[in-house]
Amino acid sequence: ASIRGSVAALAWSTILLLVVQMMLALFMTTILEAYFLNENWSGDKMEVYRYYGTFSRSLLTMFEITLANFIPVTRSMISNVSE
Repeated sequence: ASIRGSVAALAWSTILLLVVQMMLALFMTTILEAYFLNENWSGDKMEVYRYYGTFSRSLLTMFEITLANFIPVTRSMISNVSE
């Protein structure tokens, strides 16, 4: 009975986490658009594109940051885009 009662809370938590990750992915893709389009900006654009180039890549990166290893993504952003 207690497991059945906690399913609703788990579902809402999952939905909330997914919505927040989707908003952040859209935000990061939009913010980095200027970086991708500017020819004068130095840095490895392909590496940043692998993490944030499209909405689906950004969403996967947000999932990775939340539940896995955030260090490679952070190092890429600091090295290529800005501190």
